Amino acid sequence: MKVFDYGRFECDSGLAYRSAIAYGRIQIIEDRSAKIRFFDAFLKKYGTGVPGRPKSFYPRLNEVTVYALKVERITGKHCPLPPVSEQWPALDRTKTPNANAR
Repeated sequence: MKVFDYGRFECDSGLAYRSAIAYGRIQIIEDRSAKIRFFDAFLKKYGTGVPGRPKSFYPRLNEVTVYALKVERITGKHCPLPPVSEQWPALDRTKTPNANAR
């Protein structure tokens, strides 16, 4: 017997998601100090803080392309899952409630 996490079959389940799409003009950042500011901020947020790493040390900076997007418009979608009380198996909305997985 197969066990299915949420729905009984592939198309019987739901998906929660959030997405955003940004539209605008993009440009390549050539200015070295602007690229350094970008990577400093990036590593401050996502870096692991490697001990001994010199601040603002990016030996391959000239080999990296940094893009800047001037956002003109943003669209998005949001689709939350229903409360547990409205999800299968608590609420069975299948068209074939007596169906069995093969």
